[in-house]
Amino acid sequence: MPISIGRGLACEWRRDGGGSRVGNRRGESSASDQAHLMLATAYVQTDRAREAVTECEKVLEVMPNHYAALLLEGRILVASKHPEAALDKLEHAAALVPKAPQPHIILSDAYRQLGRKAEAAREKVAAQRLGPSSQE
Repeated sequence: MPISIGRGLACEWRRDGGGSRVGNRRGESSASDQAHLMLATAYVQTDRAREAVTECEKVLEVMPNHYAALLLEGRILVASKHPEAALDKLEHAAALVPKAPQPHIILSDAYRQLGRKAEAAREKVAAQRLGPSSQE
């Protein structure tokens, strides 16, 4: 079954230069990080979620605070019906960039899949409060 991570995320990491401003000690993303995220996106587009997660993990091994890698991996895990595994990644992403609605949108989906309605509702409200891109 194909997984869908949505169009917004595939482009999101490109908009901020391939990584998060909180991604590494100098606030820069390396060419290697960008390559791993591009490969992860390609794997998602070819329904290879496991390989996509592996590429995200390669970035996170070196840069555990890499917002885009955390967000992409979380979205892949939720889309491939592994919401429990996504929670830590998404909560970490939300803590790194508190004004971003995207982690809250995906967290809402994860909690909904887990049957945790109150937490899903809380995250949906947080996403709506944070911005118009929360309507993805």
